[in-house]
Amino acid sequence: MGHFEDETSALDPTDVLTTQRAHHLILHGRLPEAERALTRHTESTQSVAGLDLLARIAVQNGELKRADSLWQSVLQINPDNTVAQAALWRRSRRFSVSENRFVGG
Repeated sequence: MGHFEDETSALDPTDVLTTQRAHHLILHGRLPEAERALTRHTESTQSVAGLDLLARIAVQNGELKRADSLWQSVLQINPDNTVAQAALWRRSRRFSVSENRFVGG
């Protein structure tokens, strides 16, 4: 099952093309260009896939609070999005472990 498989059925062709192009740019190490394209795209759409990719780029850039905010935006659009839920859960676990605090689960 693909990462965006559950969302692609509801996406318009522009969304699919933009996220695919961003994936290509990311794979070739062109994060700033991918980020610009996704930012422009998500400003005019509520692209769950685009927001998720922006969050992943933010993590790569060390912008962890921004990543969390982007994943929260995904959950506002689609509260059942398991990708964003898992990302936020992992981030909270890492933060808590780094702070030497136990988190149940």
